Amino acid sequence: MQTIIGLVSAGVGIAIVPYSLQNLQRAGVVYRAFKEKTPLVETAVVWRQEQMTPVLREFLRIVKSVCD
Repeated sequence: MQTIIGLVSAGVGIAIVPYSLQNLQRAGVVYRAFKEKTPLVETAVVWRQEQMTPVLREFLRIVKSVCD
């Protein structure tokens, strides 16, 4: 997301980003909210199964408890 904001700051284009990115202040970047309600965006969690670590296992446990 920081790369996207950096590209906008460099004048490369525009972007649609989550509201929370307004905290990333960059020179020349202006944030504007949509006037109408926007649709819900689904989010997924992905990981490499063969690289399971204790930290990843705990993170996935927390995600599962929040999403169920």
